[in-house]
Amino acid sequence: MKPNKHSFTRVLKINWFVLKYGLRYSRKYIIFTCLYACLQEIEIFIEHVILIKFVFDSVQYGTSFSTVALYIGLTILFIAICFVLDSIYYQSVEPKGKELLYQKR
Repeated sequence: MKPNKHSFTRVLKINWFVLKYGLRYSRKYIIFTCLYACLQEIEIFIEHVILIKFVFDSVQYGTSFSTVALYIGLTILFIAICFVLDSIYYQSVEPKGKELLYQKR
């Protein structure tokens, strides 16, 4: 039995419809969700790529410990801010946004 596949244009039309529907009834939720996803990816990139490369380069080229500690501290501060935004998102924005979307059915 063949799987039921949709064409690429049909998938784009469905996704566009869902996006328009969400923006019409719960604009804040959709925008915040998109920004939240981007912020998560930026956080992972900074934490796992840039910081690790910086630490290895600092060891290799003999950068002072205070400079390395400062950048590690700034990264930890950025991650802490992301945790606060996680809490705001999951406790406030997401429940209210989903409620608005489900009410409009």
